[in-house]
Amino acid sequence: MAKINKTRYIILGIVSMKPASGYDIKKWVEETFSFFWDIGYGQIYPTLEGLEKDGLVFKSTQIEDGRPIRHEYEITPAGREELQKWMTLPVEEEKCRYEILVKLFFGYMMPVEENIRIIEEFRDKKLREMELLKKFDYDIQEFINTKPQHVYPLLTLLMGIHSFKSCIDWADEAIGILKQVQKNNEQANNTDNNKQEE
Repeated sequence: MAKINKTRYIILGIVSMKPASGYDIKKWVEETFSFFWDIGYGQIYPTLEGLEKDGLVFKSTQIEDGRPIRHEYEITPAGREELQKWMTLPVEEEKCRYEILVKLFFGYMMPVEENIRIIEEFRDKKLREMELLKKFDYDIQEFINTKPQHVYPLLTLLMGIHSFKSCIDWADEAIGILKQVQKNNEQANNTDNNKQEE
């Protein structure tokens, strides 16, 4: 089965919400999708060209005095149909890739202190990312009652917050375990030194 280009559908989804320029799409990707999906900025404009060629988006040109020419993309009926068709397909297997886990698997090759350091760095990064997501101030019940279409992006936000919290909890537990290992190693070394002195 041919690999599906998900970037096409993410861009179709963005322009289905409202017309957007390539720069607008870049900002969307930067501020939202980058938390759970990797899209290279170099993919955006070639993908837009392909979507326009396939008749899935329509490009309009906005000209204002004293401002650069702005190209906006809007989803076409064929594009909306294509997007809805993709959304009915089964979700492919989710793959979780954490380089830190690969390194920790072989952690016995490094001092315990070094393993603790990389986990602390990982935890601090996740703390920063979680705090960034928490800055989006919202009342979920208010959205359910007044703007139900906005509930769906909020669900992705909740997933991000829970995901980062889970990573932070794991990091705290892992650091605690390694500190115990470190303490045991120090006690064993002290015992060995005492025996040698005797």
